[in-house]
Amino acid sequence: MKIIFCLFFLIVFFNASLFAQCPFDDCINDGLTKATAYEIWTKAHLIELNDSADSIGPPYYMSWVQGKHFRLMQDIKDINQPISGLPNAYFYGNGKTITVAMDVIGYGGLLGAHYIDSLTVNGYINVQYQLQATAAGIGGAITITHCTSNVIIHLHNATMAGGIASVCVNNGTISNCVFNGSITGLNRLGGIVGSNDGTVINCVNNGRITATNSGSNTNLGGQPTSNNGVGGIVGHTTNGCQSVFGNINTGTIEGQGMVGGIVGTVRALPSALIISNLNYGFVKGTNKVGGIVGWIFNAGVAISNNSNFGVVVGEEDTGCIVGKNNGGNISNNHYDKQMCGE
Repeated sequence: MKIIFCLFFLIVFFNASLFAQCPFDDCINDGLTKATAYEIWTKAHLIELNDSADSIGPPYYMSWVQGKHFRLMQDIKDINQPISGLPNAYFYGNGKTITVAMDVIGYGGLLGAHYIDSLTVNGYINVQYQLQATAAGIGGAITITHCTSNVIIHLHNATMAGGIASVCVNNGTISNCVFNGSITGLNRLGGIVGSNDGTVINCVNNGRITATNSGSNTNLGGQPTSNNGVGGIVGHTTNGCQSVFGNINTGTIEGQGMVGGIVGTVRALPSALIISNLNYGFVKGTNKVGGIVGWIFNAGVAISNNSNFGVVVGEEDTGCIVGKNNGGNISNNHYDKQMCGE
């Protein structure tokens, strides 16, 4: 019995030691803090990092990357696969650029980590059809800050994409990020994030966002739902406490229904705050089209201190600030009547 226990202990200790050591041959740091982050110099480093982290498989909290820190040391080109095995790690872009060229099925995005900072991503992402397919110009993280995406994203018969992230999870934060690319897909598209359960603050969208089916859900007989929408900053918000604060849209936003210069659709359970945002972009749709929000789905939403200076064009339920309001509190917003036909 003692022999079996000792053997088990040695195996566990060996595996823990294996996954705690540096993933590269030329590491000089221990990765335990930002100051001693593992240094990523090459494409091979990124691929090796992803493969070694993925090798343990879910649950990722058992992986050696748990809590580790990584710093990009120079620009890297021709990344054609997501680096998705770092959900509990910290990634510092260090002001450097990664160029992607992705033709994928299912998910298209560069990084999956806990924290992503000061990274620029260029290139393109093409996502072929698959149920629940999504895309992101930067990737997914609890916190994404000071990042820039110049990525061209195209979803073929797929939904949900953001110029920075596809989803901002509950209590997550996307801040001080910029999107300069373009997005084309069915619905749930946002210049910064497709679906928001957290906080989006001080971000800018300069890109063109085009939804080909933002006003209906074909799985529900073509009836509009709160899970649709296209916006300059956020496609739609879902359950939880959301905050969209201090963002700017200058890009062109087009869809069918639920089109907003800042947010396409807002669903608030229990609450949502859309405050102090600016829209300068051209907003166009058929119904539920607003310079700030396309459709407020229910009560509990506060829309205040926003300004719309962009042209808003729609056929039904169109407004300079909100296209259609189902009980939200709209106050102290500003707009130019000549720009949006009110």
